[in-house]
Amino acid sequence: MIVAITGAGGFVGGGLLRHLRSIGTDAIALVRPGTEVAGPVRDLPDLAEVATGRIAVNLSAVDVLVHCAAIPQSRRDASVAERAHLFAVNSGATKVLAQQAAGAGVKRFVLLSSAKVNGETTQLDKAFSASDTPAPFDDYAKSKLEAERSLASIGTSSAMETTIIRPPLVYGRGAKGNFPQLIRLAAKGWPLPLGAVRNRRSMIAIDNLVDLIAVSLTHPAAAGQILMASDGEDLSTPELMARMARLQGARAWYPALPPTLLRAALGIVGLRGVADRLTGSLRVDGAATRQLLNWKPPLTIDEALQQTVSS
Repeated sequence: MIVAITGAGGFVGGGLLRHLRSIGTDAIALVRPGTEVAGPVRDLPDLAEVATGRIAVNLSAVDVLVHCAAIPQSRRDASVAERAHLFAVNSGATKVLAQQAAGAGVKRFVLLSSAKVNGETTQLDKAFSASDTPAPFDDYAKSKLEAERSLASIGTSSAMETTIIRPPLVYGRGAKGNFPQLIRLAAKGWPLPLGAVRNRRSMIAIDNLVDLIAVSLTHPAAAGQILMASDGEDLSTPELMARMARLQGARAWYPALPPTLLRAALGIVGLRGVADRLTGSLRVDGAATRQLLNWKPPLTIDEALQQTVSS
C-alpha cells in the first residue's frame, strides 16, 4: 500500500508521515517545492491553483490519499480576497483533489477536518457527535464543511472510499499556537484566576491522532464515515493547567474569580476569544469511533502531556 499525504511538512501531516514510515508503510510526502521533508517526495502545487482545476496533482500509483493541507482562519475581519483564498484552498482544492484522486484510481481519500464543523462550544453535559447538525462559526469551519460535503458527494458517485476525521485541539511535540504558551504559563506557578471555571474541553495528542489516521487508512468500517476523535478524557481549564504545572514541578495556585468577570476583564484588553476558550466547553464524543474501529488511543492524556511538556 502506498499512502500520499498532503501537508506533510506541517504539524499533523509531518507527524503522520513519520508514524507511517516507522511502522513500515510506504508514504509519499506531497509538499510545496522547497519544503524540507525526507523522501520520497512529490511536488504539491499551490492549492489555490489546484482549485481552478487547471493543474493536476501527481497521484499515480497512490492507494490512499490523506489530505492534511489547509490554511487556518487568519482573522475575523479578513478581506474579501483573503476569505476567497481560504475557501479556495480548504474547500475548492479538496473537491478538485478528490476528483483527481478518484480519476487516478485512489482507493480511499481521508480528509482531516475539524470538530469546529460541529460548532464552537458545547454544553457542559453534551458532546459533539458525527450525527449532529453542523453549525460552523468561522470561515475556517465553514470551508471545512464545504470540503466534507464535496468529498462525500464524490465518494458516492465513484469507486473511491472516503473517510472524514474531525479532531478538536491537537497538541504535542512541535505544536504551535496557544498551547505552548499555556505550558510556559503553568510552569511559572503564578496565581491564575481560574478556580471557579467549571468547563470541559476535549483534546487529542498528535501521537493519538496519527495512530487513528493510520488505522482509518485500511479499516473496512472507516469507509464512508465521519470519525470524531479525542483522547477520551475531557479536562477543565484549571485541571489542565494543574497537570501541566505538576509535570513541571511548579505550584498550581488558581484563585476563584467568577467566569463572567474573567471574560469581562480579558474582553477589555481584546482577548475575548481567549476568554471564551478558557471558560467555555467544547467536548467531542469519540466513543463511537473507538467502538467502530476497535481503537484505543495509545497514550493517556497524562503520558501525552508529559511528552509535550518535556519537549
